[in-house]
Amino acid sequence: MDQNNRSKIILQAIRKWCNYIVATLLLVSLGSICMRPNAPALGHVLNNLWYLAPMVGASLLLLPLLIREILTANTRVTGPIRRLRREIQKLRDGQALRPLRLRDGDHWGGLADDFNALVNQIHIERNQTADDSPPVIFSIKRTGG
Repeated sequence: MDQNNRSKIILQAIRKWCNYIVATLLLVSLGSICMRPNAPALGHVLNNLWYLAPMVGASLLLLPLLIREILTANTRVTGPIRRLRREIQKLRDGQALRPLRLRDGDHWGGLADDFNALVNQIHIERNQTADDSPPVIFSIKRTGG
């Protein structure tokens, strides 16, 4: 994943976290105002902010872990698609093809299997037109990491 997309995802997660905190504070304050309508609204907000501070602090401490999980999940989904796109471009340009290899935990294993079957078929057809050498069979290989 490039740095620009990574930054966008991080900023989006932080914005959503801030929206969640503000919405929680407003909803709790609204409930507090309904329970004691004669007290000043700002007093309700400040009082609830005091009570919600531990929750806000705890969620703030967990935010980096959440962002890391979001980035990891995003990479596991988009990484194989980027690799597939590179191999399709090589196919289009007539370059030598390699099997698509995915890491353990990557998504789209079935798509990679289908692509590798297509690469095998193209390799077989190219070899049959060039000479009668035996075909090279690719299969999906998952590597660690």
